Amino acid sequence: MRCTVLVDAGALPQWKHDCIEAMRAAYDVETLSREHHGARNSLVRRVLGGRMLHPVALASSSTASLNSDFILDLRSSAPDADVAAESAPYWYFCDGDGAPLGDLPGAAEIANGSPTFTLQLRTRQPDASMETLRTGTFKLLYSYGRSLEIALNECCRWPAIARPSTLPQKRAAQASSLPERFSGIALLWYVARAFFAHAYAHLLLDARWEVGLIAGSPEDFLRDDFVPDVRWVRETSGFFADPFVVTMSDRRYVLGERLDGKTRNGFIACLEIGENGQVLKDSTVLRSSTHLSYPYVFAHDGAWYMVPENAQAKRAILYRAIEAPYHWEPLATVVDGVGSCDNTIVRYADRWWLFCTHPSRDANLNLFLYHAQDLHGPWTAHAANPVKTDIRSARPAGTPFVVDGVLYRPAQNCVRSYGDAIAFNRITALDEETFSEEVVATFTRRNAGKPNQGVHTISHTNGTVAIDCKTVTRAGGRLVRQRLSQLVTRALSLAT
Repeated sequence: MRCTVLVDAGALPQWKHDCIEAMRAAYDVETLSREHHGARNSLVRRVLGGRMLHPVALASSSTASLNSDFILDLRSSAPDADVAAESAPYWYFCDGDGAPLGDLPGAAEIANGSPTFTLQLRTRQPDASMETLRTGTFKLLYSYGRSLEIALNECCRWPAIARPSTLPQKRAAQASSLPERFSGIALLWYVARAFFAHAYAHLLLDARWEVGLIAGSPEDFLRDDFVPDVRWVRETSGFFADPFVVTMSDRRYVLGERLDGKTRNGFIACLEIGENGQVLKDSTVLRSSTHLSYPYVFAHDGAWYMVPENAQAKRAILYRAIEAPYHWEPLATVVDGVGSCDNTIVRYADRWWLFCTHPSRDANLNLFLYHAQDLHGPWTAHAANPVKTDIRSARPAGTPFVVDGVLYRPAQNCVRSYGDAIAFNRITALDEETFSEEVVATFTRRNAGKPNQGVHTISHTNGTVAIDCKTVTRAGGRLVRQRLSQLVTRALSLAT
């Protein structure tokens, strides 16, 4: 396919240059400079913009043809009604309201106090119909530059992978509105607030997780107003997260992540829970030199399987129980060479599906999907990966479930913080080429029925649902010193 890319005359921001280079691997690309768009908010741009807004020289033509299979408009003033009237499909980037990104993408939403900002890739067809090809909702992090680095690093990949056969989440788009004016001072204020909040939380605070059991089924959580009666498990470690509850031989067990106080490495533990919620047995199940968490457990053909998170090892391993639930043996490698997080496997529509995120692409932002005909593999990456980019509902949060033939997927809402709430997604399209889902309910910390600062995992078995909740406390002196040491080491490595 042949694509004409419209650019502003002169140097381009780094992300647009990266976008064009990514497209060259997929299309026959020709760049065309139409006009020069002068940079606005130059002071804010220089102070906050970061690497993705740095100008990069790009050779382009002023006489290239618009006679292409489609046109991508990367000018700061896009979309252009005159160009959109051409015979070829017209693609452009915009914010969630359809307004041009301008020189400071997402700045208007941030300056208006939003903790997130939305970027989209849209298309306008020759018949004037519009669709959203890709959309991403990103979080304001400790700096505007770092936020843009993550967001624009995703956006610049979209045109190269948004081919007609693999377009995820296609939907009608509203007409573009005028760019929203905003105050540079307000932008600086909200970015500064985000920086100090991040520094305070990551240096001086620590999270503790505990597990609660609920009599019921996961479909109860599809109501936003659902407030369950939770029986909190009183185990002694002070940290037990990612609970997966199972019933084996009429006994109830919860597998979860326990944290080593010295190494801060996670390992997998198992609690046997009595009828009255008491802990009958507390055992270590799986340890490694790397961090283990999220022991996703499921049964198939009379056997028990587990695929824990081991992102540091960059390998997702499927285990089979030798003596469930305490002894496991590695059976197969599901994903290799990728540090997948919160691996969630489900059988649906005659295939196995693996949902996960990748820490190299922000572990809370992008949902990746793999599929296989056989549980042992081989596993194939979905054609539209990442199938979803949304800080509010991408990262898996426990066991999917089916209601009236429809698959629902719990996911983490990490806008306020990691593990803040659970969003329940109804999957509306799932096959080897397409994927789409929509959030239908959210379970927040207020629904948990006790003082806490977040919930982030849900599982279920035979009339019992398990959740976890987070309590934030001040970090101990040893942990603060450890974090300061890591910060200094990182700063020195960057300086050299």
